[in-house]
Amino acid sequence: LYILEGAALVFGILTVVGLGAAIVRRMTVSKVKMVTSPLDWVLFALLMLEVIVGVAVALFHPWGSSWFAATAVPYFWSLLKLNPDISYVTPMPWLVKLLKGAGAEVAIALPQQPSTRFGIAAGTVVQTEHVMGGLRMGGNPATSVTDGEARHHYLDNVFVADGAVFPTSGGHNPTLTIMATALRNAGRWASAL
Repeated sequence: LYILEGAALVFGILTVVGLGAAIVRRMTVSKVKMVTSPLDWVLFALLMLEVIVGVAVALFHPWGSSWFAATAVPYFWSLLKLNPDISYVTPMPWLVKLLKGAGAEVAIALPQQPSTRFGIAAGTVVQTEHVMGGLRMGGNPATSVTDGEARHHYLDNVFVADGAVFPTSGGHNPTLTIMATALRNAGRWASAL
């Protein structure tokens, strides 16, 4: 464990130094500065924050290999079972939550106003961090953009393979549902060609 913890800390510190050097290079080398966009700076800031928080966790909450097994592994197992249980993550220190994005894997579900326009979304609709519903699936072009196989109602060559086809958002991470829907629809699209 000493070797694992020490190596991870050294690699984290080296990553901070490397990112710092890359940032300095972007600010000082005119050819690189010329092609640097504002989103590059956002990316560098987020990467630097993530790595600095990781180093802070290694310094202030050491022996992660032991507490990780007792707290994070059951949480990740609950994600695999498609039944996220944040009670495993709640007692973790705030620094660890920030590093692991404990709130990012489990979407925040808040009751919203029910839909009166779309019958499929009637009842309690939840709000998540995942944007869905922009190109809703449905049989009626008046209330949906795509058909039941996510083909655009009016544009024959437009197929949608993401969460935009869901009529409403769920309360949990939609990745597996998006993948399953896209796989099912892609098979149907291929067989129709």
